[in-house]
Amino acid sequence: MKNNPLPETPLAGAVSRTVFQQTLASAVTCSGRGLHSGQEVHVRFVPAQANTGIRFRRVDHPEAMDIPALAEYVIHTERTTVLGLEGQSVATVEHSLAALWAMEIDNAVVEIDGPEMPIFDGSSKAYIETLQKAGIQKQEEERRYLTIAEPLTVMDSKRSSVVVASPSEQFGLECRIDFQSKQVPGGKFLLRDSQQCIAELVNARTFVFFHELEYLLDQGLIKGGDLDCALVFAEHPVPEQKMQRLRSRFGAEKLSGNSIGLLNYGLPRFSDEPLRHKVLDAYGDLALVGRRIKGFISIDRPGHSINVAFARKLRELYGHD
Repeated sequence: MKNNPLPETPLAGAVSRTVFQQTLASAVTCSGRGLHSGQEVHVRFVPAQANTGIRFRRVDHPEAMDIPALAEYVIHTERTTVLGLEGQSVATVEHSLAALWAMEIDNAVVEIDGPEMPIFDGSSKAYIETLQKAGIQKQEEERRYLTIAEPLTVMDSKRSSVVVASPSEQFGLECRIDFQSKQVPGGKFLLRDSQQCIAELVNARTFVFFHELEYLLDQGLIKGGDLDCALVFAEHPVPEQKMQRLRSRFGAEKLSGNSIGLLNYGLPRFSDEPLRHKVLDAYGDLALVGRRIKGFISIDRPGHSINVAFARKLRELYGHD
């Protein structure tokens, strides 16, 4: 993938004035079900001191510990990003991290009383709305950056994924998808800053192909899944027997009359919603670098595995907190 020049518009954190760290002005809560566990959990976003970064805390454990939202604490990247430390873990952190980063929150503790962050509608919308209720508090410490000093390439040959990063005084994230699917066409999207993320990405929901959905159901996963929290695409006609299974599991009123294409009732929020969600996921995974990034990042076929591998590489090259 070729790097595209970024516009000359200054971005948050890429201006000459001093930019200070930020935390939440007050604690705020939300509740929902985990996508895979199906468990109802309660989440509390709590203000934190400067230089704390983002940390997750399993308050249902008698000896709750803070799990830093950093790439080296990722223990699983299959279909979701999972953080873990000494037997305690929190799954599906990417949507909440994308929301925290989009809200320009540098320091916060995320308290949760279960194993997985809520999926809500499959996007970051509910997290953004929750954090907006808390407000933002500027802190006295200057914001810290990770500056990409030279070109860098990270590859995942198994998934045909490639990340190419290059120096830039501005942050830029370009993602390209190609599923070789008529139902989910390929394309690319350029994210320039957090304001654009809130305006154009946070409402984009996760998606799945029907053959993947079948596998997940057979494996007893997505216990908290619903057709309200994911777009389901069928590349080939779905046999009536399998459509009946979907109607039984999710409710007939949530399925369209079609057995090919988008199976959800209603329309996508964007014509390229799957692409936008992939960018949203990548943005959340890149928060695992622990600092705002100055550099241009281009990802061909993004996914949690390559996203996290790239975040790890940046931390290896440019130091730990």
